[in-house]
Amino acid sequence: MSASSFIHHLRYGCRHLLQEGHDIDQLLAGSGLTPAHLEEIYGLASAEQFQTVFSNYLSCAGQEVSFQLANKLRLSDLGPLGYLLLSSATLEEALYHLQRFTPLIGPLLQLDMRFEGDCARIQLHSPKSLDPAVHRYTVEYLITVFNRCMSELRSAPLIPVKLELMHSEPGAKQTYCMLPIREILFGQNRDCVSYALADLRQPLPFSDPEMKACTEQLCKRLMLKLEQTTSFGDKVKAILSDQPGDYPDIGNLAARLDMSARSLRRHLADEGTSYQELVSEHRQNLAISLLRYEHLPIQSVAYACGFSEVQNFSAAFKRWSGLSPTQFRNQLQQP
Repeated sequence: MSASSFIHHLRYGCRHLLQEGHDIDQLLAGSGLTPAHLEEIYGLASAEQFQTVFSNYLSCAGQEVSFQLANKLRLSDLGPLGYLLLSSATLEEALYHLQRFTPLIGPLLQLDMRFEGDCARIQLHSPKSLDPAVHRYTVEYLITVFNRCMSELRSAPLIPVKLELMHSEPGAKQTYCMLPIREILFGQNRDCVSYALADLRQPLPFSDPEMKACTEQLCKRLMLKLEQTTSFGDKVKAILSDQPGDYPDIGNLAARLDMSARSLRRHLADEGTSYQELVSEHRQNLAISLLRYEHLPIQSVAYACGFSEVQNFSAAFKRWSGLSPTQFRNQLQQP
């Protein structure tokens, strides 16, 4: 998962919700972002800021907001990436570019495209520390965007073979029934959408090799800008989020960043933090997120957060929140 992404995607969502009568201060509450930030052409927002704003979307407009915003998006709203997709030779190639440049859309999900028989499966991965409601929002939003963009690229509807979702079947599923998908399965162990390879390999009407080469270079430059402007603290958080529960020592993590442990300590100190503080913060956020799943035993939550003993996890959680894990869950259940 990327540690940050360009703010234009938040600008797009906020503008549409403002048109629906929602208050900008409520949409940005707790994120540290202002309306002025949204207007920065290549401004950046962290993964935490994206999650906070998406959570505000849900609080203000309800769960259906994911479909509402996705159905208004056009390829041009994706900037250079949208034009790269438009100039691709096939949908298979377009999906390959989408997988490569997902961080340009947002920092909360990563795509993984694989082939299974006569189908291509696009699986969506997110860190386990992501709030379940925000995870569902992001999955619903991106899958709807996929369908819209793929249909726009081929100038004809594209009907996925199957949609698999980790969240349980919603009580009111009219929106899902309206989706042009042959089979929808809830409560699965993965979030993914499958397309027939025969559909993906049809030539696209707007294929343009010269535009593709130009827009691909622009996307590469934007990815480089993301990498260069990401703080070392955010880079550490991104690695921890990609492998929740597995907390390597600082030497092993520093090696993944192609530097020594001493250099990483110095960079983090310059940013006013430390590796241990980042690990503790990540464990706390992951614990709070997992405890919201009532079916998960506290012992399982402890192990997922890297604790071998429930007693040590409970003590750490009480130090973080002032409550035991059980008390925290009971508080969530109160009206």
